[in-house]
Amino acid sequence: MEHPEEFSGPTPDNALSLGPTPGFHPDGTIDPTAFKTASDEAFFWSGRSNGIGGADVAGVYASDFGGTTLEQLMERRGIEMPEWNPDDPDVVGTWKAASAA
Repeated sequence: MEHPEEFSGPTPDNALSLGPTPGFHPDGTIDPTAFKTASDEAFFWSGRSNGIGGADVAGVYASDFGGTTLEQLMERRGIEMPEWNPDDPDVVGTWKAASAA
């Protein structure tokens, strides 16, 4: 049997049975509290990397300076976002809301 202190949160397989998906309210909107960081901890990056690994490079830089990127934060907290699609206004809106949180 799993010990409660070892449980890290819902996974895609059990999220429905445990309640809302991490990072989102039950109605599917972003829960801003799930994306909060300490003061001066958030590192932002932008641009297209064309497979070069912009998110990875930004993550290394953020970690080296005691911070986190949005992608690292989501991974640690078990937040699964929709795959980026600049042609889908719902996806763009969800990512904007997460970044603004």
